[in-house]
This record gives sequence, structure tokens and C-alpha cells, in this order.
Amino acid sequence: MHLIRIHRLQGGAGVAEGRPESLAGKRPGLTRGQRTWWRRWDHRWLAGAAAAVLVGTAAWVAVAELSAPAVSVSSGPGQFSVARAMSDVRFLAQVPRPMGSPGASRARGYIIGQLRSMGLSPTIQTTSVVGGFDPESHVAARVTNIIARLPGTANTGAIAFNAHYDSVAQSPGASDCGSCVAAVLETARALRTGPRLRNDVLFVFTDGEESQDIGARAFATQNPAMRGVSTVVNFDTSGSHGAVYLARTSPNSGDLVRQLVATAPHPRIFSFIPALMTLFVSNLRPGTDAEEYFDQGAGGVALYYSGGSTDYHTGRDSTATISPASVQQDGSYAVALARDLGNRVSTRRGGGDWVAFNIAPGAAIFYPAAVDVALGFLAVALFGFTAAWGRRRGAITVAGLTGGFFIFPLAVLVTGIVVMLLWAATKALVPDLNVPFVGSYQNTPYFLALAFAAVACFASVYRLLLTRLSPENLALGALGFGAVMSLALSLALPGSAYLFVLPVLIALGFRAWRLSGRPAGVWHTAGAVALPLAVAIVLIVPVLALIVLALGTRMELMTGMPVVGLLIGVFVAGAAGLFIPYLRPAPGSVPGRVRGLGWVIPGVAALCSVGLLLLATASLGFNSTHPRPDTINYALNADTGQASWLTRDSRLDGYTRQFFAAGRHPANFEFFAMSTVGGWGARAPVAPLPAPTVRLLSRTRHGATSVVRLWLASARHAPALEVRVSTGPIDHASIDGQPVPLNASDRQGELKFIYWALPPQGIPLALTVPTNSTLHVALHDISYGLPSIPGHRYQPRPADTMSGLAFAGDATMVSHSTTLRAQ
Repeated sequence: MHLIRIHRLQGGAGVAEGRPESLAGKRPGLTRGQRTWWRRWDHRWLAGAAAAVLVGTAAWVAVAELSAPAVSVSSGPGQFSVARAMSDVRFLAQVPRPMGSPGASRARGYIIGQLRSMGLSPTIQTTSVVGGFDPESHVAARVTNIIARLPGTANTGAIAFNAHYDSVAQSPGASDCGSCVAAVLETARALRTGPRLRNDVLFVFTDGEESQDIGARAFATQNPAMRGVSTVVNFDTSGSHGAVYLARTSPNSGDLVRQLVATAPHPRIFSFIPALMTLFVSNLRPGTDAEEYFDQGAGGVALYYSGGSTDYHTGRDSTATISPASVQQDGSYAVALARDLGNRVSTRRGGGDWVAFNIAPGAAIFYPAAVDVALGFLAVALFGFTAAWGRRRGAITVAGLTGGFFIFPLAVLVTGIVVMLLWAATKALVPDLNVPFVGSYQNTPYFLALAFAAVACFASVYRLLLTRLSPENLALGALGFGAVMSLALSLALPGSAYLFVLPVLIALGFRAWRLSGRPAGVWHTAGAVALPLAVAIVLIVPVLALIVLALGTRMELMTGMPVVGLLIGVFVAGAAGLFIPYLRPAPGSVPGRVRGLGWVIPGVAALCSVGLLLLATASLGFNSTHPRPDTINYALNADTGQASWLTRDSRLDGYTRQFFAAGRHPANFEFFAMSTVGGWGARAPVAPLPAPTVRLLSRTRHGATSVVRLWLASARHAPALEVRVSTGPIDHASIDGQPVPLNASDRQGELKFIYWALPPQGIPLALTVPTNSTLHVALHDISYGLPSIPGHRYQPRPADTMSGLAFAGDATMVSHSTTLRAQ
């Protein structure tokens, strides 16, 4: 027997009784049962570590997609030079450039001079225009656009590169949109020194983008050069740095986007964003000049960057905060598209709907939107197949799967509401979060805190459900809802479904394998959790970050609702559904004491959320580097002789407090085309400011109607005039000679508009109304800055504050009303 045992050891056919543990590869001091458990957990930890590395890498890729690529040092002839572009930015951003201001005039002179130095012959378009996209009011202006043409060798359709040169009144506008002007100027230089293109290229510098794209509307609807424009490439920003991404496209733009993906050196494209923007076109325009081109049938793209949203429309939008890397990326898009489209036979639109997304910084995938529809049907079919297979094997029940299908969206909705309430409570407890600007200087930790709160909430809901429903039913039910939703999105909102259908398909593949009865060990489980989650992170995180920065925080400002919390809660909860159902291990797979770790994820997520909230709040303070935005208006009613200080700020600071030393009271005041804004008011000394004037020019009767012509002016030469006329039903109206596209409010007898860059002599207004009508005319003229009041001094603004909110910070408004008869 002894010889036999030795033979077995030498032959390696088995493990001999009495063989040392070290030779058998077993841990000393462990029993056979303990060794088996350790081996299982040794593999589990290894698989878990690999899964963590995969998810961590995905997170790194997702965050990297939000950054602009490194600045190129190459700037030879025919190449975009960020150094030259930044020189343009530094000149433009010395002073603010609102419409009709000396700063705007100075910028025009510079742009014209630069174009002429390149050998181009710019033309100037000065005209009145009526536009705007508010359904109840209008915007009108006297605009001045600059257009230069680089002729092609055999033009088949011009490519227009568009940038607006105006800024808001309180901002130097280095990024918004000095960077846009610089990108187009430097593109013109690069193209001018390179080989001639086949097609004409137009360089269009518009006035009044900050006033609802009014300058671009004037070019698109009145300038003869627009008739030859096939494609527009528009630049804009809502921040100071970050990756330049595709924010908007014209309908049926697949061919154009395919070319952008193929030619741009560092594309950042997330088709979910332009798809989402289409939902706002009918009621609330996304706010880019490109929309005016699209309305006239041109194809095109709108490029955007929105990192550093706290700098947007504030004094911080300066050369100290702008990122040259973002300007360089603007230029990389422009030069690549110009040279590609400039040598193609131009078509205004083509290629249908499309899907495109980044899988890494600079690496993007493009395919027709029909592929997403096919993937949606595939996901639904795979869900049905997996459910039937699981039902046959007894792992899935009809009731449990139905519960999982409907519980998932309810859990996502509950999570969104809870996170929204958490954000609302945080803002209520931290007054500094309610200052009127886009986001806070601690955006990142606050938004990460909300994301962790979403994971904690969703995981807690599912942890409770896992005590009653099987993980298989919950997991497959959630994926089934994701498959159905993906199919619905692919049909209703082309370009958006990829965000969900790709992770869902991968997860369904793992589910199908597991429910088929095939071997599914720890590596299968790790892959089933990590791979779909990693894909979801790469796809969803950049989109969520950009939507929150560019849209969510702006909607919070306009509506007062904690929209950011809802967005983060819903998106994060949807992604959490890919791994939360796995929180309860299968019976017998781990020791009983380990199964309780299912509460670790919600517990740790909750602690991370609270810690980040506390950290962000502790470092939220304002200083000269990060000043507090505030608003203060002076409003004088010339009819009553009373004046008020007005603010939208919920909390006064060291600067605004001086205006309310005697107390304050709730106040509603009319602002921006006579819309009502809530805030605080206090009595103010009366400044010797003349009232705006309205003068009757003529009344001409035509049967049952009369044409009433009025002359409106600002006696103090304010740059903007708000007007409201209440009368009988309006059949026709014109402002400064331009017809008004009447809306429902106009036809019912109330015309409201704001006129920018008001000429010193004033403007005419003509209305066709019933002959027996009475016209009640209310005027507000608006100027930038507070007035000088004899006998009254106020302290200058300290360095740790700045004027915030476009059109509502540090402004003076004088109002006057009068009544006239139509006949």
C-alpha cells in the first residue's frame, strides 16, 4: 500500500493521503469545507476586482469625454492657430458688448478690420427686424450683421460659419461669444491661405443673439446672401471650458453628421442631446442662431461647450477663465468641415435620422436611426424569449415578472422624486444655493452627492423588494421595461434610444445565458453586472452632465423647481437597475453572515451623499475669485413720481443690503417684454430721469377698422424699450416698418414686445384695430447700470459680488403709460 501511494504521488493522478498542505496548494490550518469556501471567494474577489476595474475605466472614459483635447502646438499655413484666435478673444473681451452699446460698435470695427486684412470684402447689414420665440410677446431690434464671402471655384451651395459678436450687459463675453468670433475669424485665415474650395464659404457675424437670435433672423429672412446657403455651422457656448459637442442639427441631417464624425479630429457627439432639443423647438427655442437658418431650409449643426456654467453670462466670462483648448476644438471642427463640405456637391439635407455617440474621447460611432429601431425590436424579442425560457425552467413566474416590469419604473420615479426633494431641502437649508445664476461654484460635489443619493434610494427600494421577489424576476422585469422603452424611444425620438437599448441588450444576453441552464459562475455574474453598467456609464454620464449643466440648471433658474435633482435621480436610478437586482446572492452561494452585505451598497452610497453635501456646503462661500452674483434694479414710475429698488435675490448680500436698509416687501414687477417677475422691493429716492414718450402720428379709418400710427422713443436714449398695447383685436401690426407675425395674444388685443438697440430718435408703431377701440400704451425704457441720484450715494460693489442675471442685474427702468383713441 505504501508503494502504491508513492506511485500515485509521482504520477500526479491524485492527492495522496498525508501529502503536505503546501504541496497540495491548500491553505494551512483550513478544513476541507473551509478550503472549498475560500476557493469560491478567492475567485469571487478576483472577478469582483476585474469588474471594478472595468467600471472604473468606464467612468474615466466618460469623464474624459467632457474635456476638450489638449491644445495643438502646430499652427502652420492653412492650419487653425489657437494663439491667433486667443489674441482675437483678448481684444473682444475687454468690455461688454450688448446690442447698441459702444462695446458692440468697437467689436464690429475690429471684425471688419480683421476680415479686410485677409483680403476679404465684408458687407454690413443694418436693418430692423421682428422675431422672437415667446408665444405671447415679440422681440424687435435694429441689428448690424457682418458678412464676408470666400468665393469657391464652382459653387454648388455656400457653407456659412456663424458666430454672434454681442454679449450680455454684465459680461465681457470672452467665451460667449468672443470664442465663437475668434474661431470663425481664424477659420477664415486658415482657409484664405490654403487651396481654394469648390463651394463658397460665408463668414457671418451676427448681432443680438442674446436677444432671442434676432440678428440671425435678420440675416436669414432679409439678406439675399441667405438664398445661396446650403449648410450652416454655428458656434455658441454656455460656459467657459469643456468639450465642444454637437448640440443641435437640422432635420434629416444624417449625411452631414456622418461627415462630421469622419472628418473632425476630436468629435464629441451624443445624439441624445440634439434629439432632446427637438422637443423644445416648438415652444422654447434652444437659443442658438442656427435655428433661424434651419427655419429657412438650410441644413447644419450647432456646436457648443458648457463646462464652467457658473461663468456663463457673468463677469467671470473673461480671458482669465476661458479655455484655449475649447477654442482649439471649435477650430478643429470648423476647418475640417469647411475643407470637406467645401469640396462636395452641396445638398441642403439628406441621410435621414441618425445615431452617433462617443465610445472614447475622439472615437465616435455613427449609424442610421433605423438600426436603433431594429435593436429595439431585438431587445423586446430577446426579453420575450428569455422570459419564456426562464418560465419553462421554473426560474421566472408570470406574476413575479409582471411585478418586476412595473416596479422598475415606479422605483425610478420614486427615486427621482426623493432626490428632487433632497435637492429642494438642501437649497432651502443653504441659502447660498439660491443665488440667481446657473449652478454653484461647487456644482461637481453637489451633483455627485445627488447621484449617490439616487443609488442609495433605488438600492434601498430594491433591497426591500428582494425579500419578497426573486432576483431573477426583478432583474428580467427591469430589463423588459428597458427594452420596451428603448423601442418606443427609437420610434418616437430618433437618436435617443441608444442610451438605453445597448446596455439592456448586453444585460439581456447575460440573463438569457443564465436562465438557459448553462454554467454561470462568478465570472458570469461579474460580467452580467459590470459590462452593461460600464456601457451605461460611458453612454449616460456625459449626456447627463451636459444636460444638467446646459439645460437643467437653466430650467431651475427659470421655473424655481429643483429640476436638477429630478434629472439626476431618474437617470442614475435607471442605470442602477442594471446591477441593484443582484444584491441578494443565491441561497448557499456565500455564508449567511455575508448575505447581509446587501445593505452595504445603499448604506455606503448614503454616507457618500451626505459627506459630499457637507463638503460642498462647507466650501461654498464667495470671495473675490468666486464672487456672489446679485441683482439690483432701479424702477421709476414717471406717472406717480415714485421709485423703487427691486431685486430677485432671496438673500441680500453686502452690496444689495444697503438699498433695503429701511426694510423690504414682496414685489412683482414687469420685466422683459412685460412679463411678471417676483422679488423684493423698497422705496427709493426719485432720480431726475425723463419718461419714455409716445406720440400719435396719425389715425386713418377704413370702415370698421382704423390704422393708428404711433411714435415711441426714450427721452434719455436708453438702449431698450418695452411696450405693451392693450386694445381691441389687432388685425395687423408693424414695428419700425417690419410686419409683426401676430400671435393669439395680439389677435385678442394685447401686443407686447421689447425693442433692442433703440435708435435715439425712436421708432414707429402701426396698428390696425377696430375703429371704436381705446389704446392703453405702457412703456418701460431700460438702461444698464444704476442712475446717479442727487443727494444720494451708495457704496460701490465689493470684489466678492458681481452683477448677475442677464437683463436684470444693475439696470434702470423708467415707466410711463397713456391712453389713446383709435378714432
